[in-house]
Amino acid sequence: MLRTTTRLLAAGCLTAALAATGCSADDTDDTSTAAAGDTAGDTSGDTAGGSSAGGDLEAFCQGVLDYDATPKPMGGETGEPSAEDVAAYGEALAEPVQAILDNAPDAAADAAGTLHHLQQRLADGDAAGLFEPDAVEAVGTIETTVAEECGHTAVTVRAVDFTFEGVPAELAAGVTTFVMPNETTADEEHVMLIARVADGQTLTPEQFVADPEGSFGEIELLGETYAPAGATGGVTLDLPAGEYLLICPVAHDETSPPHFVLGMISAVTVA
Repeated sequence: MLRTTTRLLAAGCLTAALAATGCSADDTDDTSTAAAGDTAGDTSGDTAGGSSAGGDLEAFCQGVLDYDATPKPMGGETGEPSAEDVAAYGEALAEPVQAILDNAPDAAADAAGTLHHLQQRLADGDAAGLFEPDAVEAVGTIETTVAEECGHTAVTVRAVDFTFEGVPAELAAGVTTFVMPNETTADEEHVMLIARVADGQTLTPEQFVADPEGSFGEIELLGETYAPAGATGGVTLDLPAGEYLLICPVAHDETSPPHFVLGMISAVTVA
């Protein structure tokens, strides 16, 4: 189960706002997964309008960028977003997901079908599929394909208990794909928030850990990715220049500290 002991995610992290697995301390296990088969078996043939062989790679890459940039509904500090807000989010994803589906390379064609099925569920107000294994795997496959084929900056950051390994000290501003394999040895779920420090502010990892509540107002969350044990997550973002923190806010349980307190936080300069 994903948990955090701060209100860090309340302002927009998809993991906090939508995850049936839950980031807040009062979520429970009974919504962590939907019944097997809601996506499995239903998505492999869900390629209506799709084209894996003759698609436009540029359109596929832009579709993923637009998908990841689509604002996510917020549910407040402990609550979940309304079905109406989830449906609006699903509708907003229709165009980028269709671009992904229509133009996916062969390596991502099945994953694009899964993503299309997920988008339709969201448009119906159902957020339960977001963290089901098929959906998580599909996102990982799509983001890995973007990293390998789209030609912009790509960074692999390994999520290990409890550090991010492979984080560069500097990145060039512009479109960047983060691929995050979760290489936990302790069956831990991991999240990576990509947060830009506000202009004019100085915020080191040590300062954030010392006062996460106070530091929250000094960062802008640009995106996030999630991966359970053994899976791969990813996200593609257009990064403006600035100072960034990569943060894992989840915790093993209600009594455990969030992972960033244990060292899972890194600084990156984007220039």
